[in-house]
Amino acid sequence: MKKLYGYLGADNTLPKICFSKPVALTPKILFFLIFFILHIAIPSKAKGELYRLLGQSARATGQSFAVVSDASDPSAIFFNPAGLSQLEGIQFFMGTNLVGGYLHHSGETGGKSQGDFDGTLAFPPPSAFWATANLKDLGVIKKKGINIGFGVNTPYGLRTRYSNKDPIANVATLSHFSLLDFKFSLGFNISEKISIGLGLDYYFFPGFLGQGNVVQNWVAGPEFSAFGISEGTPLEIRGNDSAFGFNVGILYTHIRNPEGKPLLNFAFVYKKGIELDLEGEFRINGVKTTEALADFNLPDIYTMGTAFWPIRNKDHEWKLELNFEIANWNSANDLNIRLSNGLALSQPQNLREAFLVLLGTEFIWLNPKILPNWEIALRGGYGHTQTPNPKETLAPAIPDSNSNNLNIGGGFFCKSGGKLFSIISCGNPASKSIGFKGMGIDLAYQAIIFEPRSVTNHTNPRVNGNWETLIHVGSLNFNFKF
Repeated sequence: MKKLYGYLGADNTLPKICFSKPVALTPKILFFLIFFILHIAIPSKAKGELYRLLGQSARATGQSFAVVSDASDPSAIFFNPAGLSQLEGIQFFMGTNLVGGYLHHSGETGGKSQGDFDGTLAFPPPSAFWATANLKDLGVIKKKGINIGFGVNTPYGLRTRYSNKDPIANVATLSHFSLLDFKFSLGFNISEKISIGLGLDYYFFPGFLGQGNVVQNWVAGPEFSAFGISEGTPLEIRGNDSAFGFNVGILYTHIRNPEGKPLLNFAFVYKKGIELDLEGEFRINGVKTTEALADFNLPDIYTMGTAFWPIRNKDHEWKLELNFEIANWNSANDLNIRLSNGLALSQPQNLREAFLVLLGTEFIWLNPKILPNWEIALRGGYGHTQTPNPKETLAPAIPDSNSNNLNIGGGFFCKSGGKLFSIISCGNPASKSIGFKGMGIDLAYQAIIFEPRSVTNHTNPRVNGNWETLIHVGSLNFNFKF
């Protein structure tokens, strides 16, 4: 087969103690404090990952997504299904992300390209919906601690764009990857200390979130004239598929306070990667000319975390959480687009194992005098990612580099007995049956700051030069409890 190297970027594969009673500083507690300090202070030598949407709730975004050890709201369906066992009643959680920023390239010959997310803000915005139900509270079973959940989210949902007149247009103009995930989850206790979560995923490309395909557009360079394609002609590859995956989570509570609330948790989550056999077409100037096939892999993901509450009493809660995440992007080393006319478009990737370190904190006023029967939360976090993408195979649609993310957020939750605007009741605290029990709102902001990257010896020389990327994310979600 004839091959054209370097004209489909790697982005085609896608393109986050004050206790109720005094507690002594025992050797165990001291050990875990040291554990936190050492893992924050010692830099990791492992690798990071490509763009993946971790912002599945504003509460998590505010804590830099360090929530797997305290997955105590419906977004546990995504972060750790074992956390579902902690939830009460019926809860609905819905939210969205406003994503903006820029992608900037200065080529070796002086040309400059400026990209964005297909507009000032990515549209449609990556969003999520989560719903959970406690089976005991519903009267289905008598045993407590068993919950079911359903969710819809976009785990990979960014789209990037360059002008057709930019120098980088011969490599990428529009890259679109909107993958939807239907999640079905079950969380249950197997003991007072251990909870297990199981989840089933169904991934597909929906037409209502874009074009219903993986899409890569670019403009033909002079080298395509050998194949009868004029320079400057718009080219496009598109394809779709669907697949099933699964996830498993464990939540272990080592210490509780006298009220039975966790003070020290550990968690582990495994998310099975999937293989997509993309089937689609190759278009020249908007017209289908041949069919196209490609293999695309999403990575296995392993997440470990620990959460520690220095303060957890009737008035305040303060949590610190540290998460580590590994994603095996090395399973997607090369992308080969096979055309039915015998040609192949190939792009080596040589991706490496990904590694993230996430640190988050949350402080909650449980019943402040100014807002009786409300909860007010303040959150913050930091995350570090080391890119798995070698500079020799950097993809313009995903000009990845080592990055640091800074996060801040807050939330308000009106509980039973509280009132919204001093008028609307948030539920009757005396009611034992299923009914309206509260509602809340969470807001968060994240800045993803990518380190500038100088690329040389790329498989496509057009990509050589200096790359700068900055992403802003604003998150909003609403929570309703019954």
